[in-house]
Amino acid sequence: MSNSPSSSDPTNQEVSLDSSTPSSPIPQKQPNTFQFMLMGAMAGLLSDGVVHPIDTIRTNTILRSAASSHTSQIPKFQYSLRSLYRGFSVVSLFTIPAHASYFVSYEKSKEYFSPILKSDNLTYLLSGLIADIFGGLFWCPMDVMKQRFQYHQRLTFKDMFSSPNSLKIIYKGFGTSIAVYGPYVSLYFMLYENLKKTHFLQHLHKSGINDFTKDSTNHSNHSNHSNHQQQQSTPMTTTLSLPHYIIYASMASTVSAIVTTPLDVIKTKVQTLDIYKSPFDVLRNESPLHIRNWPMYMSGWKPRALWMASGTALTMVFYEELKKVIHVVEE
Repeated sequence: MSNSPSSSDPTNQEVSLDSSTPSSPIPQKQPNTFQFMLMGAMAGLLSDGVVHPIDTIRTNTILRSAASSHTSQIPKFQYSLRSLYRGFSVVSLFTIPAHASYFVSYEKSKEYFSPILKSDNLTYLLSGLIADIFGGLFWCPMDVMKQRFQYHQRLTFKDMFSSPNSLKIIYKGFGTSIAVYGPYVSLYFMLYENLKKTHFLQHLHKSGINDFTKDSTNHSNHSNHSNHQQQQSTPMTTTLSLPHYIIYASMASTVSAIVTTPLDVIKTKVQTLDIYKSPFDVLRNESPLHIRNWPMYMSGWKPRALWMASGTALTMVFYEELKKVIHVVEE
């Protein structure tokens, strides 16, 4: 998972340096709704294709580390390139509309709530949650089918849809999925946006601009001496470089993934093991109140963190490069 720059984000704007009075940021041309959908869909598909084997390992790690006796029913996983890409056909089908709706809903929600909430962090949290709900309409059935393919190596689409309750099955755990990825996405966006903002402010500080909101009279005493030396503004691009996008996206994703690992373990069990009908069944059968069950609730945290961080970073790279390809960013 990843996110994209928006018009309200200072890291995606240009500022003009003037010796007397700092100019207001000049916003770059922003993508329209269709472009957001196209970039998000393509970026999501490309990144999922790279990190899918890690997700397969994560799924099997969780299912094989359960403390209950039913784990013996899980077939032994045979590692091969083909087995690591089990379920990717499902991913390629669902990830396009999922990422498209995810990116659009996040950007539009942030645009809508920013002037209302008057708080950047609340805006990021709420927009991230809304984005996850819309994306979850596609990600939930994708996860159910994908994970079943990942650990049932002989399962086919015919087997999956032979039951009259197929639709109910593929949306099994939708509420649980939102309960897992909602906090993850909200926390991720808040951390990611703040990392970008911190980088931007430090960049401005090093460039000699400390506060855009200061009244121009604070600089009037210095303007007479310097105006004759600088008659033209010097443009400064503050758009982050790709290495910075990778670093900040990976950092935010890693922290968010580790914090929400117990929720992911519960979700995976509900969606893949028929013995569990709801998250409460998992909590009753393997109570987190018992210390012996704690390792189970953190099972798969390493591949999960690696999967989420690498997937998010790759999505960010693809997203930014696609922006350039379709000539959205004005360089």
